Amino acid sequence: MIGYYEQSEFEQQQGLFNIIHSSVVSDRNVVHPHWHSHMEILVVRSGKALMQMDNRYEEISSGDMILIGCNRIHGVYPLDGQESDIKVYQINIKNIVNSNVLAYQNVHKSLGEGLDVPIKLKEGTESNLKINEILVNVEKVINQVETKDIEEEKQEQQEGELVAYEVLICQQQIILLELIIYLLRNYKSKEVTHNYIASERARKALDQLLVHIDSGYMNVITLDEAAKLIGYSKTQLNRLMHNATGYPFIEYLNKVRVDQSIRKMLQGDTSTEAAFESGFNSLSSFNRYFRRFKKLSPREYMKNQ
Repeated sequence: MIGYYEQSEFEQQQGLFNIIHSSVVSDRNVVHPHWHSHMEILVVRSGKALMQMDNRYEEISSGDMILIGCNRIHGVYPLDGQESDIKVYQINIKNIVNSNVLAYQNVHKSLGEGLDVPIKLKEGTESNLKINEILVNVEKVINQVETKDIEEEKQEQQEGELVAYEVLICQQQIILLELIIYLLRNYKSKEVTHNYIASERARKALDQLLVHIDSGYMNVITLDEAAKLIGYSKTQLNRLMHNATGYPFIEYLNKVRVDQSIRKMLQGDTSTEAAFESGFNSLSSFNRYFRRFKKLSPREYMKNQ
């Protein structure tokens, strides 16, 4: 999927916290722009990559921590042909403050459009250390919840035997509330601006566009066609795409095609085959866009792989 609204399984299962211990980003596995209602914290374990947050791009490397607010568009791309290994912490705000719908709406908005965080927190900085300490604590509680004895106690369903399990869940919730309070105290924007995907219409339009590119990048896609698809003018469409990805529509489409061509060449296609299979209608346009996005010709790029 090139870009989309993502709903994780742990959200559907009413979970509070989820950990993806290893997410490898490489030329074979690009994390294209997407967004979700939960919050994420990424920790780079090794390597380096190019991080997109909204329409900003910045290099991230081992030890860096990235805070991703609710409904914020983000993606991760390989840098200089390197692989990066990233640990992902997913936090379900809704289930942490589920006793109060209004509280959830306010916190969710604050942790989305109202959260003014740097694109990364460098290793060793005060914020990096503090947030890492909180994550370690909640991970310890999760490991306790998942132990065999607790699971057996939960399954027995006998009076008084769920106490330990429920206490651990409460501990997990308290630790995550500590994280939310820390973020709001230290990174809440002085002036909350309207995020371009705060609008339900904009979110649906962007989702349609990205899915359309995902399924049809190998075919001819015009700006007129895309604008009609979502009911926007061409100017509105380009503004939406630029705000979300940093590129106008056609530029972003060709960036996706370049990424797809690399995947195909790594799988054994020639550069000519990869170019036409990825939607370019001439080798000259393929080579031009490839050099624009990768700073190398296709031949030079593949020599480094």
